[in-house]
Amino acid sequence: MATLAPEKRPIGQLHKVLGLAFALAIGLGSVIGAGIMRTPGAVADVLPALDLVLLLWLLGGAHCLLVTNTASELVTAVPKAGGLYVPVRLAFGESFGLLAGWVDWLAYVAGMAALAVVSAEFLALLVPALSDKIALVAAAFGLGSVLLNFLGVKEGATVQIAGSLMKFLFLAGLIAVILLSPPLAVAAVGNASAGTAAFAEPISLFAVVVAYQLIYGAFAGWTAPIYFAEEDVAASKNIPRGLVLSLVTITAVYLLVNASLFHALPLEQLRQSELPVSAALANIFGPLGGKIVAGGALLLAASCLNSTVMVVPRILYGMGRDGLFPKSLIRNYPE
Repeated sequence: MATLAPEKRPIGQLHKVLGLAFALAIGLGSVIGAGIMRTPGAVADVLPALDLVLLLWLLGGAHCLLVTNTASELVTAVPKAGGLYVPVRLAFGESFGLLAGWVDWLAYVAGMAALAVVSAEFLALLVPALSDKIALVAAAFGLGSVLLNFLGVKEGATVQIAGSLMKFLFLAGLIAVILLSPPLAVAAVGNASAGTAAFAEPISLFAVVVAYQLIYGAFAGWTAPIYFAEEDVAASKNIPRGLVLSLVTITAVYLLVNASLFHALPLEQLRQSELPVSAALANIFGPLGGKIVAGGALLLAASCLNSTVMVVPRILYGMGRDGLFPKSLIRNYPE
C-alpha cells in the first residue's frame, strides 16, 4: 500500500502543535524554580513582618498580571516566534529589534547556565561523590535538556508538562506538611527574646523596596508562554489564559510557601537560614528533611532548565526569519 508523503509546512513557519496545557506548564516551569527555597529567608531578613511580606508577594503577582494584559495583546496580534523581539522590532525597527533580541537571548542563555549549575549542586547533595564534579554534571544537565528537545517539540512539551505537574504536586505537599506540623519552639533555636525582638524593629521604606526587588525577581520568566505563540493551535485564547492561570497559581504557591515558613520557624531562624524549607522539614523528618528538599529543588531547577532551553532557540529563529541571523536557522527538518 502506498503511503502518503507528510504534509510540508511553508519555509519559515512552525508547526501548530501546542495548546493551553503547555502554555500553563511553560509558565509554571519557567518561574517556579529552586529560588523559592531560598528567597523567603532573604526577604524576611530585610523585612521581618509577616503581613508586609505576604502583601508584597501578592503585589508582585498583581504587578505581573497587569503587564500580562499588554504582553498578551501584543503577542497574539502578531503570533510569531521570537517573544519580546517581535513587538519591539515592529514598533521601533530592526536596530532596536536586534538589540532586544540579543539581550533577551543572552539573558536566557545565562539563566540556562545558572540552572544547570544549580541542578548539579542539588544532585551533589543527594550523591556526595559528585560534589567535586559540579562543572561536568552541570554540562551534562544542559546537554541532556538540549538533546531531549532536539527530538521534537512534542517530546519537549510532554516533558515540560510532566515536570511542571510534578513540581506543583511537590510544593503542594510540602506546604501541607509544613502547615499541618507543629511550629518549632523559639527556645529550640536560641534565646526566646531574640525571636521576638525582631518584630520591634522599625520598618523602613528602603527595606520594603529591597524586599520587593527580591520578590519581583522570583517572578522572572513569567513571559515564557509568549515565545510559543506561533506554535499554539489557538494563540489568541491559549496564550492569555496560560499567562493568567500560571501567574495566579504561582502567586498562590508563593504566598502559601511563605505563610507555611512563618508558621513553622521562629523569625530569627527564618532570617538566618539560607534554605528555610530545609530547616522546616528538618523539624519534621530530621536529617531526611535535607534530602527531601534537595530532591525537590533538583526537580524544580531541572524543570526550569528544560523550559529555558525551549525558549532560547525560538528567539534566534524569529531573528533569523527576519534576516537578523543566518537564514539556515529557519530551514525545515524532516518530521
